[in-house]
Amino acid sequence: MSQLLLSNLPFPSIIEELDYEAIAQRKLSKVKEILKSKGVEYRESEADDLMTLIEADAYEEMLLRASLNERIKQQFLAYATGSNLDHIGVTRFAVERLQGAKPRAEFEFSLSEIKDSDIVLPKGLLLGDGEHTAELIEDVIIDAGSLNARGEAKLNEFAESSTIKTENILTPLPWVVKAKQLTNFLGGATVEDDERYRERIWLSRERKTTAGSRMQYIFYAKSADVRVKEVEVVNGGAGVVKVYILAKDFESDSSIKEAVERALNDENIRPLTDRVAVEFATVVDVNIDATLKVKNLSIVNLEAVKARFSKYAGSFESFLSVAKVYDLLSDENVVDVILRSPISSITLNEGEVMRFSFNLEVEAI
Repeated sequence: MSQLLLSNLPFPSIIEELDYEAIAQRKLSKVKEILKSKGVEYRESEADDLMTLIEADAYEEMLLRASLNERIKQQFLAYATGSNLDHIGVTRFAVERLQGAKPRAEFEFSLSEIKDSDIVLPKGLLLGDGEHTAELIEDVIIDAGSLNARGEAKLNEFAESSTIKTENILTPLPWVVKAKQLTNFLGGATVEDDERYRERIWLSRERKTTAGSRMQYIFYAKSADVRVKEVEVVNGGAGVVKVYILAKDFESDSSIKEAVERALNDENIRPLTDRVAVEFATVVDVNIDATLKVKNLSIVNLEAVKARFSKYAGSFESFLSVAKVYDLLSDENVVDVILRSPISSITLNEGEVMRFSFNLEVEAI
């Protein structure tokens, strides 16, 4: 919603439209005026050196004006990017860019010999590979009489995933313990991108409300964890606020939900009369099964066809009619569509989002 409001703003009039021909003509007129004042009548010709210099100077001025336009655009929330957007977010709205999330991997820890008592590998125990490190998320207990136990560690880097193996135990222990990494590091996130950060900056205005507005809950839910992609806020009855969250890639990592619950139940955020219930979105899988009959097989781009459904994927309160499915599958090259699925329109209920899979065949007419 916030992105839509920003995109509907008129283009800033302070940013001028560039016209090379107008710039060159203005410079030529000025040169003629100066030469005429000195008694010289100049008739321009594309072949003479003076005209070449005028055109070169006009081009340089246009580049300078274009650069100035870009610098001016970076002062507006709707267009700022990178560090310029960071300055707007922090200095004008007191909202910092989220730094991402650290991915996790499962480990198995093994003793060299069985012990008579429980062995506790403490939370925060460091593992590494000589360059990268990871740390245990919770204590791992190797029970008395057992040789091994499993636990999770998070990589000390912000990344969506990583194939790094951190199997060397760096924290000194009184026992001989070996670590074996059972999975790759998964479920993390890189630094918040400009579009998501821009949306949160815009939503941050809702922090000033005292009644617990819908947009306020959305702002704090998205600020709790960079992996939260979409949020739906629903009145659950007297004193109850239902908050449904959709994580990137349709993940359901409990740490995401816990982060949102902590944020929304903070006494400085949640009105005392509200009870907030946070749940992950329910995913409704929709298979698009169709045959596209086309005029030219060589120009078919099925990935582009699939991308047209992205507006509806992971969106709360979506309605997708069969007619719209036909429309999304069609373009100038498609002569006919034989649609096998879905056979009826799709209406989502509270807290539901669509996830698409595709079985697309192509035939030449």
